[in-house]
Amino acid sequence: MAFLALSLAGFLLRSDMSDEDVNIVERKRPGFVVTKCRWAQDRVFAQLQKRYDVASFGQTPGAPTPSGTTPPAVTFTGIPLLGDLQIVMSITSPGALGASSFSLSLDGGQTLSQEAILTGASVPLPGTGLSASFGAGTYLADNVYTASTPVPETILHWIAFIARPDVFAKRGWNPANDSQLDEYRKVREEVYAELEKAANSQDGLFDLPLNRDAGGSGITQGGPLGYSETSPYVWQTAQRDAAESEDDAGAGTGDV
Repeated sequence: MAFLALSLAGFLLRSDMSDEDVNIVERKRPGFVVTKCRWAQDRVFAQLQKRYDVASFGQTPGAPTPSGTTPPAVTFTGIPLLGDLQIVMSITSPGALGASSFSLSLDGGQTLSQEAILTGASVPLPGTGLSASFGAGTYLADNVYTASTPVPETILHWIAFIARPDVFAKRGWNPANDSQLDEYRKVREEVYAELEKAANSQDGLFDLPLNRDAGGSGITQGGPLGYSETSPYVWQTAQRDAAESEDDAGAGTGDV
């Protein structure tokens, strides 16, 4: 699929590989990390499609969560370009709608991609595929709007941990004294086992939302994951009723 869940910046954020090591790989083979992330994404989605409509992952942006003093409402429209967008919009020049401005970060506030963007009824957010609709009101200097990633963090970390051993190996390693690669491969196997549980439509132990802010469930196939009762003793009553029903049926047919 064309949609990329985990970018190079997203891999750096979620992998414990040093930035220096990842940059060495990118200098040696530009695009290698993203290629491996896309390969890992295909592996993850191929498994999850047993239970989930994987084409829906990343298609809905996280809703902006406001903070600060009486922040006016803001909403997003559009389809995200990346699954690991962590949008932070911070008011930098307070004022009314159309006069105030904000800064934009796509990585949770670590770096700024744009500064001094004017608020408005529909403002394109560069590099995101989204537009922000700012509500009428006064925007104050402490108003901040944050949104969770369009693809759930669980999936983003799975992708990072699956791709990580190959990225680390590409950097170059000494098999005689570098145990880090073995550890990365071990974690990848653990991710594969976890992923299998998530994809198991009969007794899977995961219920992934389409994104954290949307809530609900992304499951489209398979039945319920389990059965529970309000009382821990209800199963005994159900078992008794079933036994009595069997006895009654047996008595009606001449069985003893």
